[in-house]
Amino acid sequence: KVLAANRSGVRSEAAWAAAGKLAELNPDCYTAWNLRRRCHAALALKGGVGAERALCADERRLTEAALRRNPKAYSAWHHRRWLVARTLGPGDAARELALCGLMLDADERNFHCWGYRRYVVALAAADGDASAASELQYARSKIAANFSNYSAWHARSAALTEAEKGGGCVDEAAEYELVKGAFFTDPEDQSAFFYYRWLVGRTLRRAAEQTGAVEGAMAAAAAAGVESVLAREVCAMRELLELEPGAKWAALTLARLQAARAALPGANAAAAQTMRAETAQ
Repeated sequence: KVLAANRSGVRSEAAWAAAGKLAELNPDCYTAWNLRRRCHAALALKGGVGAERALCADERRLTEAALRRNPKAYSAWHHRRWLVARTLGPGDAARELALCGLMLDADERNFHCWGYRRYVVALAAADGDASAASELQYARSKIAANFSNYSAWHARSAALTEAEKGGGCVDEAAEYELVKGAFFTDPEDQSAFFYYRWLVGRTLRRAAEQTGAVEGAMAAAAAAGVESVLAREVCAMRELLELEPGAKWAALTLARLQAARAALPGANAAAAQTMRAETAQ
């Protein structure tokens, strides 16, 4: 029935209802969701504002039912994004973030839900209903619950980036301490090291931007600042390897840190050669 309606271009209430039943039974059936959206548009145009409200209420119910059946259904999450883009108003973000919270409590690594959460925050930020700062706190709470959560670390990196775009001040030293606390606890877990690699890259990019924008003593000071950070992190990685000599992620990270130091503008030639030798080992 759904396939026939889709082929023939039917946009009736019966086709809308049939598409909903199929989507609830099989949340991955993108044809059902596509037909549902097309029927929604036609019925809303015909019925006006009141019909639109009723249709959207049922779309919320349907997507929640579908996601309970399959929390990682791409098509269901896409439909929810389409819905929230049409209907999100002041105060609605709290409802959507609460839904995300429940789903992430059930599966903390559901990257579909993490992505949807970031999408809602981006939509709601203009109305002041959500912020990168609140997402930083949320990601940190998830990391504290389980520091092996790749998705939470990724969410934190995205929130930090958004916070900076909004003019916020990022405590980079605190970020280094946060992530080091994770891999000193379990040096074999990759997730914290991935975040650490992003954080070091961020430090290097910011230093390159600063040295490119200034000259003379100010450029030298910026280069010296990043060298100081990298030297500090090399010491930390050596300390970790003394405690855990077989920690491969720590050894690889140490090599990358030394390679980054050797490539810095103005690096002492002899010291750079020593760092390259250590990296090769």
